[in-house]
Amino acid sequence: MICCVVFEIPVCQSAESVPRVGKSIAIAAVGNPDSSMVTSTASWIRRSCRCDVNVKSPVSAVQSSPKGELEYLAGQLKQDDVFLVALVDVPEDVTFRKGIFKSNNVALLNVWALRPARILETQSLRDQYAGRVLKEAMYAVGALLGLGECPNPQCVMSTWENDAQLDAKGGNFCPPCDAKAEKLFKALGVHRLE
Repeated sequence: MICCVVFEIPVCQSAESVPRVGKSIAIAAVGNPDSSMVTSTASWIRRSCRCDVNVKSPVSAVQSSPKGELEYLAGQLKQDDVFLVALVDVPEDVTFRKGIFKSNNVALLNVWALRPARILETQSLRDQYAGRVLKEAMYAVGALLGLGECPNPQCVMSTWENDAQLDAKGGNFCPPCDAKAEKLFKALGVHRLE
C-alpha cells in the first residue's frame, strides 16, 4: 500500500480546464501510485519545462512485463502527446527502475523501486521519496526529448549510481541542458508556457 505523500507544489489543472495549444507531455499512473504523486509530478514537469502536461486516466492493471506495459502505453498516445511518462507502481519482486523507450515515445518509471526503506516512519523520508520521483520523471522527459547525460551533478540529466547521489542531484535542467531542451521542444511543436 502506498502512503499519501504531501507535496508543496501547485496542483496541475486538468486537461479539460486548460486550453491546449500545440503538443504536450503526457503522464500516466499505472498500478496504484498515489494520486497526489501523479498530480504533483505533472505540476513539477509543467512548471520546470514550461509546457502543457496532459494527465491521462489511470491504468489500474499492470501488464505482466515492462514490454507489455510499453506496448499498451504506446497505444495510448494521442496526436497531441509528444511522449508519455508513466509512473508505474510495480510489486517488489520486479527489478527494473526505469526504461526510456525513445522509439516508442514512452518512459516507464518504477516508483516502487525509488522508495526509501521505512518510508512510513518520517516526513523527511516521504519527502525524499517524492524528490526521487520528481527527479527521475524530469530525467525521463529529458531523455525522451533527446538530451544526453550531463556532467553537472546538479543537473537532473546527471547520472547516479546510488540513492545518495540521486538524492543529492538537482531536480531541473542546468542552463545548457535547458537551452537544448528549449530547441528540442520547439522542433517537436510543444507549446511553451510563459
